[in-house]
Amino acid sequence: MSIGEVAQISDTPATTLRYYERQGLIDPPARIAGQRRYDESVLSRLMVIKFCRIAGLSLDQVARVLADRSPQRRTTKQLAHDQIALIDIQLGELQLARRMMEAVTTCVCANVEDCECTAMDAVRIELASRLD
Repeated sequence: MSIGEVAQISDTPATTLRYYERQGLIDPPARIAGQRRYDESVLSRLMVIKFCRIAGLSLDQVARVLADRSPQRRTTKQLAHDQIALIDIQLGELQLARRMMEAVTTCVCANVEDCECTAMDAVRIELASRLD
């Protein structure tokens, strides 16, 4: 497949494919008449890279996952456990942010800083407890 075909199928820009090659995340493809020609296996690798990136892994961490060939994949599993903990923290912060935005939509005061209608009370208390 040409770089354009891989880019279209995988929804990965050609510039990103070239970058992944330089970083060693995907193997440099064969060249036919000077053009990159990828094997279909690159699509599976790109899917793993995309999955890892969506999960929040850095490219260095993605490289470690791709290189992990141990029978138990200890490196991959440890990265996953660490990332799950980080995602849980982020989810908690996002849930609080959502509650804050919902409270703002029900506040009838002139400004949020001087809210006296009690719409913000619950999130203020929760935020204060997180800061302690």
